[in-house]
Amino acid sequence: MNFPPTAFPRAPVRAEDLRYTVDCVRKGQCCLLVGPSNVGKSLLLKSLLTEDVCRWCAQKGTRPPIVVFADCLEAGDSEQAFYELLLRCILEALEDSNTPESTVTRLRTLYGAVMSDVTDVALRSLFARSMRELMREARTALIVILDEFDDIFRALAPWPFRQLRVLRDTYGGRLCYIVATSRRLERL
Repeated sequence: MNFPPTAFPRAPVRAEDLRYTVDCVRKGQCCLLVGPSNVGKSLLLKSLLTEDVCRWCAQKGTRPPIVVFADCLEAGDSEQAFYELLLRCILEALEDSNTPESTVTRLRTLYGAVMSDVTDVALRSLFARSMRELMREARTALIVILDEFDDIFRALAPWPFRQLRVLRDTYGGRLCYIVATSRRLERL
Protein backbone atom coordinates (compact mmCIF):
# COMPACT_ATOMS: atom_id res chain seq x y z
CA MET A 1 0.00 0.00 0.00
CA ASN A 2 1.75 3.15 -1.22
CA PHE A 3 0.03 6.35 -0.22
CA PRO A 4 0.18 9.38 -2.52
CA PRO A 5 1.49 12.70 -1.13
CA THR A 6 -2.13 13.91 -0.81
CA ALA A 7 -2.59 11.36 1.99
CA PHE A 8 -0.60 13.67 4.25
CA PRO A 9 -2.32 17.05 3.95
CA ARG A 10 -0.51 18.92 6.71
CA ALA A 11 2.75 17.06 7.17
CA PRO A 12 4.24 13.68 6.39
CA VAL A 13 3.49 11.11 9.06
CA ARG A 14 4.80 7.66 9.60
CA ALA A 15 3.49 5.72 6.62
CA GLU A 16 3.93 2.42 8.46
CA ASP A 17 1.60 3.55 11.27
CA LEU A 18 -0.92 4.72 8.69
CA ARG A 19 -0.72 1.35 6.91
CA TYR A 20 -1.37 -0.45 10.21
CA THR A 21 -4.39 1.74 10.96
CA VAL A 22 -5.85 1.40 7.46
CA ASP A 23 -5.30 -2.36 7.56
CA CYS A 24 -7.21 -2.62 10.86
CA VAL A 25 -10.13 -0.63 9.45
CA ARG A 26 -10.21 -2.64 6.23
CA LYS A 27 -10.52 -5.77 8.33
CA GLY A 28 -13.32 -4.20 10.38
CA GLN A 29 -11.16 -4.01 13.50
CA CYS A 30 -10.86 -1.24 16.03
CA CYS A 31 -7.40 -0.02 16.97
CA LEU A 32 -5.54 2.01 19.57
CA LEU A 33 -2.67 4.37 18.79
CA VAL A 34 -0.49 5.03 21.80
CA GLY A 35 2.36 7.53 21.97
CA PRO A 36 3.56 10.54 23.87
CA SER A 37 2.01 13.92 23.15
CA ASN A 38 3.21 15.83 20.11
CA VAL A 39 4.54 12.89 18.09
CA GLY A 40 2.04 13.18 15.24
CA LYS A 41 -0.87 10.91 16.26
CA SER A 42 -3.44 13.58 15.41
CA LEU A 43 -1.84 14.31 12.03
CA LEU A 44 -1.80 10.62 11.24
CA LEU A 45 -5.48 10.27 12.18
CA LYS A 46 -6.47 13.33 10.17
CA SER A 47 -4.89 11.63 7.15
CA LEU A 48 -7.81 9.18 7.31
CA LEU A 49 -10.10 12.08 6.43
CA THR A 50 -8.46 12.61 3.04
CA GLU A 51 -10.26 11.16 0.06
CA ASP A 52 -7.27 9.08 -1.03
CA VAL A 53 -6.77 7.37 2.34
CA CYS A 54 -10.50 7.00 2.94
CA ARG A 55 -10.75 4.93 -0.25
CA TRP A 56 -8.00 2.66 1.08
CA CYS A 57 -10.06 2.14 4.24
CA ALA A 58 -13.00 0.59 2.38
CA GLN A 59 -13.62 -3.05 3.09
CA LYS A 60 -13.46 -5.27 0.03
CA GLY A 61 -16.38 -4.66 -2.32
CA THR A 62 -17.78 -1.67 -0.36
CA ARG A 63 -17.87 2.08 -0.69
CA PRO A 64 -15.43 4.22 1.28
CA PRO A 65 -16.49 4.61 4.92
CA ILE A 66 -17.76 7.73 6.60
CA VAL A 67 -14.87 8.92 8.77
CA VAL A 68 -15.62 10.99 11.87
CA PHE A 69 -12.86 12.81 13.73
CA ALA A 70 -13.64 13.79 17.33
CA ASP A 71 -11.09 15.72 19.36
CA CYS A 72 -12.07 14.59 22.85
CA LEU A 73 -10.45 17.65 24.41
CA GLU A 74 -13.70 19.40 23.42
CA ALA A 75 -15.85 16.93 25.36
CA GLY A 76 -15.53 18.43 28.82
CA ASP A 77 -16.13 16.01 31.64
CA SER A 78 -19.79 15.07 31.35
CA GLU A 79 -21.56 12.23 29.61
CA GLN A 80 -23.84 14.72 27.88
CA ALA A 81 -20.88 16.69 26.53
CA PHE A 82 -19.29 13.48 25.22
CA TYR A 83 -22.45 12.41 23.38
CA GLU A 84 -22.93 15.96 22.07
CA LEU A 85 -19.38 15.98 20.69
CA LEU A 86 -19.76 12.60 18.99
CA LEU A 87 -23.12 13.43 17.42
CA ARG A 88 -21.97 16.89 16.30
CA CYS A 89 -18.87 15.40 14.64
CA ILE A 90 -20.97 12.66 13.04
CA LEU A 91 -23.42 15.23 11.67
CA GLU A 92 -20.55 17.30 10.24
CA ALA A 93 -19.16 14.19 8.51
CA LEU A 94 -22.60 13.22 7.18
CA GLU A 95 -23.10 16.64 5.65
CA ASP A 96 -19.99 15.99 3.55
CA SER A 97 -21.11 12.49 2.53
CA ASN A 98 -23.82 11.03 0.32
CA THR A 99 -26.06 10.22 3.27
CA PRO A 100 -29.73 10.87 2.47
CA GLU A 101 -30.96 14.23 3.75
CA SER A 102 -33.84 12.53 5.56
CA THR A 103 -31.34 10.58 7.69
CA VAL A 104 -29.32 13.72 8.45
CA THR A 105 -32.52 15.54 9.42
CA ARG A 106 -33.57 12.76 11.82
CA LEU A 107 -30.13 12.78 13.41
CA ARG A 108 -30.24 16.57 13.79
CA THR A 109 -33.54 16.18 15.65
CA LEU A 110 -32.04 13.56 17.97
CA TYR A 111 -28.95 15.76 18.44
CA GLY A 112 -31.24 18.60 19.54
CA ALA A 113 -32.81 16.30 22.11
CA VAL A 114 -29.37 15.38 23.47
CA MET A 115 -28.67 19.10 23.87
CA SER A 116 -31.74 19.45 26.09
CA ASP A 117 -31.41 19.01 29.82
CA VAL A 118 -32.37 15.34 30.15
CA THR A 119 -31.52 12.50 32.51
CA ASP A 120 -28.50 10.27 32.00
CA VAL A 121 -30.77 7.36 31.06
CA ALA A 122 -32.52 9.50 28.42
CA LEU A 123 -29.15 10.69 27.08
CA ARG A 124 -27.93 7.14 26.67
CA SER A 125 -31.13 6.15 24.94
CA LEU A 126 -31.02 9.14 22.58
CA PHE A 127 -27.40 8.50 21.67
CA ALA A 128 -28.03 4.80 21.02
CA ARG A 129 -31.12 5.63 18.97
CA SER A 130 -29.10 8.14 16.91
CA MET A 131 -26.43 5.57 16.18
CA ARG A 132 -28.95 2.85 15.31
CA GLU A 133 -30.73 5.26 12.97
CA LEU A 134 -27.46 6.13 11.25
CA MET A 135 -26.26 2.55 10.94
CA ARG A 136 -29.64 1.41 9.59
CA GLU A 137 -29.70 4.12 6.91
CA ALA A 138 -26.02 4.38 6.02
CA ARG A 139 -24.99 1.94 3.35
CA THR A 140 -21.35 2.09 4.31
CA ALA A 141 -19.06 1.63 7.29
CA LEU A 142 -18.53 4.28 9.95
CA ILE A 143 -15.12 4.98 11.45
CA VAL A 144 -15.13 7.05 14.63
CA ILE A 145 -11.76 8.51 15.56
CA LEU A 146 -11.46 9.46 19.23
CA ASP A 147 -8.35 11.62 19.46
CA GLU A 148 -6.95 12.88 22.78
CA PHE A 149 -9.04 10.25 24.56
CA ASP A 150 -7.03 10.08 27.82
CA ASP A 151 -8.84 12.71 29.90
CA ILE A 152 -12.38 11.77 28.88
CA PHE A 153 -11.65 8.10 29.56
CA ARG A 154 -10.51 8.97 33.09
CA ALA A 155 -13.26 11.50 33.78
CA LEU A 156 -16.40 9.64 32.75
CA ALA A 157 -18.22 6.77 34.38
CA PRO A 158 -18.13 3.54 32.34
CA TRP A 159 -21.63 3.97 30.82
CA PRO A 160 -20.68 5.81 27.60
CA PHE A 161 -17.91 3.33 26.89
CA ARG A 162 -20.25 0.42 27.47
CA GLN A 163 -22.66 2.08 25.06
CA LEU A 164 -19.90 2.28 22.44
CA ARG A 165 -19.11 -1.39 23.04
CA VAL A 166 -22.76 -2.44 22.62
CA LEU A 167 -22.93 -0.54 19.33
CA ARG A 168 -19.72 -2.18 18.13
CA ASP A 169 -21.05 -5.62 19.12
CA THR A 170 -24.27 -4.90 17.24
CA TYR A 171 -22.73 -3.58 14.00
CA GLY A 172 -19.41 -5.44 13.97
CA GLY A 173 -17.00 -4.40 11.24
CA ARG A 174 -19.34 -1.70 9.93
CA LEU A 175 -18.51 0.40 13.02
CA CYS A 176 -14.85 0.86 13.94
CA TYR A 177 -13.29 2.98 16.63
CA ILE A 178 -9.78 4.34 16.41
CA VAL A 179 -8.58 5.68 19.73
CA ALA A 180 -5.48 7.79 20.32
CA THR A 181 -3.99 8.11 23.80
CA SER A 182 -0.67 8.94 25.39
CA ARG A 183 -0.81 5.77 27.52
CA ARG A 184 -2.44 2.37 27.18
CA LEU A 185 -6.07 2.32 28.31
CA GLU A 186 -5.50 -0.18 31.10
CA ARG A 187 -2.97 2.25 32.63
CA LEU A 188 -5.43 5.12 32.55
